[in-house]
Amino acid sequence: MKCSHCNEEIGEISLCFGSNAPFHYLVLDEKERQDRCEINNDLCVIDQDKFFIRGHLEIPILGTDEFFIWSVWSSISEGNFMRANEIWNSKTRKNEPAYFGWFSTELPLYPSTLSLKCEIQTREIGVCPLINLEPNDHPLAIEQRNGISLDRVHEINHLLMHIDRIK
Repeated sequence: MKCSHCNEEIGEISLCFGSNAPFHYLVLDEKERQDRCEINNDLCVIDQDKFFIRGHLEIPILGTDEFFIWSVWSSISEGNFMRANEIWNSKTRKNEPAYFGWFSTELPLYPSTLSLKCEIQTREIGVCPLINLEPNDHPLAIEQRNGISLDRVHEINHLLMHIDRIK
């Protein structure tokens, strides 16, 4: 498939982009990461006092039953981090109340997304937690609330094709 904006070959349109680590981890050099951090695909701890969880921010694609997904990180309190870790493999985790967090991924297509207020809702085992931004006038929060067109999905794919990485 060719990009409708620049005519470059992009393959299939992707409905999920994201970061493998929270911003606070990515800004550290490799030695600091090794000395100060513990990380896996879903959880990260820095300096034993900064806690992060990965989740999906889902944006409805208008006129479809599909979502465009940003795979992102949020900070989380130590108590909520310990609780989430404790129930991570429990069938009851989907009933857990949402945890408060601060958005910890810098998405390049928006004004700064760092430190937006959010909630983290755990779901069934094997399903990434859901990240919901606090309703506000930030463009990302508006897109999550109102949905985006398929043209916007194409635009995001095009723009990300020309960006090295997401922090």
